[in-house]
Amino acid sequence: MPRDKTSSHERVLAAARAEFLACGYLNASMRRIAARAGMTAAGLYRHCRDKADLFEQLVAPPAERLNAWLDAHIARNVSGVRSGNAELWQETEIGMMREIV
Repeated sequence: MPRDKTSSHERVLAAARAEFLACGYLNASMRRIAARAGMTAAGLYRHCRDKADLFEQLVAPPAERLNAWLDAHIARNVSGVRSGNAELWQETEIGMMREIV
């Protein structure tokens, strides 16, 4: 029976998030990410192709939620958006953050 990789993948993502926040993308180390996740570097590469892929796995879901929220917001408020109604955008900034974070 194949092993469920869900929990180990969640550990990898949490470790990567911590490493990227602490060190930035350029200084982040795949070896340190693996150590934070409690696995070897070889084990880490079962979850991603490289550092860029791992970063994308972290960034893509919130970016997709943000784009979906913006599309829905524009569709609901197209006339206000086209007229540049700043109040419309200010009122919804908190709603946007609740949706994407």
